[in-house]
Amino acid sequence: MDFGDAHGLWTLLNRVQQLEQTLDDTEMIAGSEAYQAALVFYKSVKMAAAQDIPGAKAVYAELKTRFPQTGRRRSGSPPDGSVTD
Repeated sequence: MDFGDAHGLWTLLNRVQQLEQTLDDTEMIAGSEAYQAALVFYKSVKMAAAQDIPGAKAVYAELKTRFPQTGRRRSGSPPDGSVTD
């Protein structure tokens, strides 16, 4: 292999690495947007369950396992984030 071949491979590797970084960034953004949309839906179901809308408590019970509670709780909120009757 001569210098020209090595330089060509380096150039190709550099482009592939840039493409990989772009794909990683795109995947991160898409995942974040999907999570935010799912969180909006989860919060809607949680509100529906709190208002005793038929079927909402079962959906909420299933979804709350997928959204672990994070952040600060408001005072008076149950520590497990459950809906009170």
